[in-house]
Amino acid sequence: MEEVSDEVVTYRNGERSAEFLRNSGFSYLNFKAYNGLGHHTIPEEVDDVSKWLRARLGLDRSCG
Repeated sequence: MEEVSDEVVTYRNGERSAEFLRNSGFSYLNFKAYNGLGHHTIPEEVDDVSKWLRARLGLDRSCG
């Protein structure tokens, strides 16, 4: 795995959090690292969250 830099949450703690949530029954969990993101957000991450929410809410079909 490439070095992923977050000045607040280490990559390993992110992995541990995801593992804890999976073990607690969260079945639709995705853990993804964004290289160079740090402890901020970028359009790619927001797009991924939006796609995930639409899929979970059944809103994947096109409007129109």
